[in-house]
Amino acid sequence: MFTRRYQSAALIKEKRYQDAKPMLEELLRVAPEEGPAHLTLGLIAHKLDEPEARTRALEAFMKLVPNAPHRAKLLELITGGKAEEADG
Repeated sequence: MFTRRYQSAALIKEKRYQDAKPMLEELLRVAPEEGPAHLTLGLIAHKLDEPEARTRALEAFMKLVPNAPHRAKLLELITGGKAEEADG
């Protein structure tokens, strides 16, 4: 399971985002509570200009890690530049 995380990290370092994405998706199918994988998948989706996938992954990360550092920046990525949380 964690081999996929290390393989995807190597691919990301090489900017091979399309190759890393399925590895992280597979990791999350097996371990959906793996917060860092959601974060990484969200950042990959941002790089690949996939706003719906970005939002889904970053929201999952913030739900799993509610006190995450840089929360405001992640909210900006989700909202398209508006760092405000929705009420509710």
